[in-house]
Amino acid sequence: MLKVDAKSSKRGIFLPMVPFNAAVSAISTLVPLSILALGGSVIDVGFALVAYSLALVPAPLVWGYVCDVTGSRRKVIVLAAVILLASTVTMYLSDSIITIVLAFAAIAHATGMVSPASNLLVIESLPKADWDRGYVTLSWYSMVGTVLGLAAGMAWELFFPLTTFLLACAVFAAASLAASVIMIRDPPMTIERRTILVNPQAFVARLAQLPLLFERLPRPSDFNSVIRLARKELTRDIPVIILSSTLFSLSLNVFYTCYTPYLKANELTNWEVYLTSLYVNGMNAVASRFVLGRLKGSVTPVIASGALAVRAIGMLLAAVLAIFVVGKATLYSTLLTYTLLGLAYTIITVNLNSLFYKALPAGRQGGLLGVYSASNGAALFMGSLVSGYVSYYLGYPITFFLGGILVFLSAAVLQAHFGGGPPPSEE
Repeated sequence: MLKVDAKSSKRGIFLPMVPFNAAVSAISTLVPLSILALGGSVIDVGFALVAYSLALVPAPLVWGYVCDVTGSRRKVIVLAAVILLASTVTMYLSDSIITIVLAFAAIAHATGMVSPASNLLVIESLPKADWDRGYVTLSWYSMVGTVLGLAAGMAWELFFPLTTFLLACAVFAAASLAASVIMIRDPPMTIERRTILVNPQAFVARLAQLPLLFERLPRPSDFNSVIRLARKELTRDIPVIILSSTLFSLSLNVFYTCYTPYLKANELTNWEVYLTSLYVNGMNAVASRFVLGRLKGSVTPVIASGALAVRAIGMLLAAVLAIFVVGKATLYSTLLTYTLLGLAYTIITVNLNSLFYKALPAGRQGGLLGVYSASNGAALFMGSLVSGYVSYYLGYPITFFLGGILVFLSAAVLQAHFGGGPPPSEE
């Protein structure tokens, strides 16, 4: 019976995520290229990522609440696929930067909608003993979709005009919609999002997909609580982890928002831009598959700060190479940089989220989780905003240098507080 349930769950939950993520990953790389092709600057690309972040942040809160109240996961995922398809078609029919930015924001919101619904389906459709394997499977199907979308973009740009690739993205979105309608079924008994807070596998896997998880909207008292915790050495673990994660999230969008404009400024072709995106995601997959496996589930501040240091070195290396390497050779310097960034990313996210989970005190998870998510969301927003202006007025090497310094600060915060000691434990 369990085998039948697992097989049904695999068809119903995981397969629709492949074309969905294929469309989202392909469009995420395509949008900066389209904005630049229409005469926009790196500042316009920054605003597109700002709109993306603003639309993404409230989605898990709003639609997680809808999942709790209605008990429906299928309708949420189907609606997200509809929004993805409509936004993709809108982009194809428009040559306006503003329209592209708004459609991109809608796609961000759709991405945030899928996350709570799909994660709840994993818990509700599989026995508890299989949750860990279910989340690994969900992650891998999502990664397959990401790779598929980027590989399709790279191949398409070799032979066809840039904007016509949106037709292929629309096909991916339509396939996701059809698969969601046909395969996804709401379970006979549903649970609330709070269940994720009491299971470490579910919690860490959920935040690894999207660093925004709200049980409720954080209140001013929640932020004041974190400040009070930071004032005493014995209760400083959570504020330190939140600060480290916020600096890391800030660095993400500071660095990546301007990277496609940087590549195009060095005259790389569109297919080469897709190649770099495919490569860094490949490095993420390698880390997920092999590096974390070698760690055998170890979660320590030392591992987190070490991975952060490796990522910081990669960003600082990018700053140096951006000064001395120009033109087509930028492709090779990017692959070198992305090796360090990609291998470190999964280790960082899994360790930071695991450390945060272990430090959460019983009975206060909701408020502290809201602060954690809100801080990460604000950092993603600010990172894109800062990146566009710094790159435009001060140059790409300065932006890369800023990203590297932020990651070093993130590592330093962890190292200064935890040193070589053991990770925090649950209270």
